[in-house]
Amino acid sequence: MKSTDSLRRQHSDLLRLADEIAPLLDAGRLTRDSTLARLKLSTWVRKLRVHLALEDRSIYPRLRHADPNMAAKAAQHRREMQAMHERVMRRTPPQLSRQFETEADATTFIREVKAQFDLLSKSFELEENEFYVLVDAIPSGTWTIDGVPVDPDVEKRKLVGKGS
Repeated sequence: MKSTDSLRRQHSDLLRLADEIAPLLDAGRLTRDSTLARLKLSTWVRKLRVHLALEDRSIYPRLRHADPNMAAKAAQHRREMQAMHERVMRRTPPQLSRQFETEADATTFIREVKAQFDLLSKSFELEENEFYVLVDAIPSGTWTIDGVPVDPDVEKRKLVGKGS
């Protein structure tokens, strides 16, 4: 099992949920009854928030030590994902209710959400084809302290050597 398998599954889940939401994004329908769309969008936002937090903790710190060009690309991607996170966090249940008050509001909202779905789909592709491949290549026994790679077996031998 690769260290990124759960993140890849989250990508699939988020894209599947976006596919379920897309047909619900009709301006006329949303102004009449937006309950199902709001519930699914709220679920999608929560899942995305968790996914982005996990990537922040497990992917980007490891990529800082990659090839400088890849590290720079990962840092730029992370900034873009943080900006996406800020936009998505405006999609709270009370705010979602107000997004559909008029057909014009709903149309603008639909355009923004579809653009976010498209951007995330492309971002997930980049992550899976470039970033996750690098992370998966890092030996599972390697981890970092303050951004410095550490091999727990080496550290263990150091401790055992001091104790004798």
